[in-house]
Amino acid sequence: MPSDAVVALLSLAEDVAAFLGSVVTSAVPYLGFLPPATSTVIFVRTGRRRRAKYRRFRGQAVVGPRERPPGETTGPPRTLRGDGDD
Repeated sequence: MPSDAVVALLSLAEDVAAFLGSVVTSAVPYLGFLPPATSTVIFVRTGRRRRAKYRRFRGQAVVGPRERPPGETTGPPRTLRGDGDD
Protein backbone atom coordinates (compact mmCIF):
# COMPACT_ATOMS: atom_id res chain seq x y z
CA MET A 1 0.00 0.00 0.00
CA PRO A 2 1.62 3.32 -1.07
CA SER A 3 1.90 6.07 1.45
CA ASP A 4 -0.24 9.18 1.34
CA ALA A 5 2.75 11.27 0.19
CA VAL A 6 3.20 9.14 -2.93
CA VAL A 7 -0.45 9.47 -3.84
CA ALA A 8 -0.32 13.24 -3.31
CA LEU A 9 2.84 13.58 -5.42
CA LEU A 10 1.38 11.49 -8.25
CA SER A 11 -1.76 13.62 -8.19
CA LEU A 12 0.33 16.79 -8.21
CA ALA A 13 2.40 15.51 -11.16
CA GLU A 14 -0.80 14.73 -13.11
CA ASP A 15 -2.15 18.20 -12.39
CA VAL A 16 1.10 19.89 -13.48
CA ALA A 17 1.22 17.80 -16.66
CA ALA A 18 -2.38 18.69 -17.47
CA PHE A 19 -1.68 22.38 -16.89
CA LEU A 20 1.44 22.36 -19.09
CA GLY A 21 -0.46 20.49 -21.78
CA SER A 22 -3.19 23.12 -21.77
CA VAL A 23 -0.60 25.92 -21.98
CA VAL A 24 1.14 24.28 -24.95
CA THR A 25 -2.19 23.61 -26.64
CA SER A 26 -3.27 27.23 -26.25
CA ALA A 27 0.11 28.53 -27.54
CA VAL A 28 0.23 26.38 -30.69
CA PRO A 29 -2.07 28.59 -32.81
CA TYR A 30 0.11 31.64 -32.13
CA LEU A 31 3.26 29.84 -33.23
CA GLY A 32 1.93 30.04 -36.78
CA PHE A 33 2.59 33.79 -36.73
CA LEU A 34 6.33 33.35 -36.09
CA PRO A 35 7.54 32.56 -39.65
CA PRO A 36 5.81 35.56 -41.30
CA ALA A 37 6.79 37.83 -38.42
CA THR A 38 10.42 36.73 -38.67
CA SER A 39 10.44 37.25 -42.43
CA THR A 40 8.92 40.71 -42.03
CA VAL A 41 11.46 41.77 -39.41
CA ILE A 42 14.38 40.58 -41.54
CA PHE A 43 12.95 42.27 -44.65
CA VAL A 44 12.48 45.62 -42.86
CA ARG A 45 15.91 45.56 -41.20
CA THR A 46 17.66 44.65 -44.46
CA GLY A 47 15.85 47.42 -46.33
CA ARG A 48 16.76 50.02 -43.72
CA ARG A 49 20.40 49.01 -43.75
CA ARG A 50 20.55 49.09 -47.54
CA ARG A 51 18.91 52.52 -47.72
CA ALA A 52 21.25 53.89 -45.04
CA LYS A 53 24.25 52.51 -46.90
CA TYR A 54 23.33 54.19 -50.16
CA ARG A 55 22.40 57.42 -48.40
CA ARG A 56 25.93 57.51 -47.02
CA PHE A 57 27.31 56.94 -50.51
CA ARG A 58 25.17 59.73 -51.97
CA GLY A 59 26.16 62.04 -49.11
CA GLN A 60 29.85 61.50 -49.79
CA ALA A 61 29.42 62.13 -53.50
CA VAL A 62 27.39 65.29 -53.00
CA VAL A 63 29.51 67.03 -50.36
CA GLY A 64 32.93 65.81 -51.47
CA PRO A 65 35.50 68.43 -52.49
CA ARG A 66 35.41 67.48 -56.18
CA GLU A 67 31.67 67.93 -56.41
CA ARG A 68 31.64 71.56 -55.32
CA PRO A 69 31.54 74.26 -57.95
CA PRO A 70 34.79 76.22 -58.36
CA GLY A 71 35.09 79.19 -56.05
CA GLU A 72 32.53 77.98 -53.50
CA THR A 73 33.96 78.32 -50.01
CA THR A 74 31.53 76.90 -47.53
CA GLY A 75 34.16 75.32 -45.31
CA PRO A 76 35.95 72.00 -45.29
CA PRO A 77 34.20 68.99 -46.77
CA ARG A 78 32.18 66.89 -44.36
CA THR A 79 33.43 63.48 -43.32
CA LEU A 80 31.45 60.42 -42.39
CA ARG A 81 31.43 61.70 -38.83
CA GLY A 82 30.14 65.05 -40.05
CA ASP A 83 32.39 67.20 -37.88
CA GLY A 84 34.93 68.28 -40.52
CA ASP A 85 37.80 68.26 -38.01
CA ASP A 86 40.16 65.73 -39.58
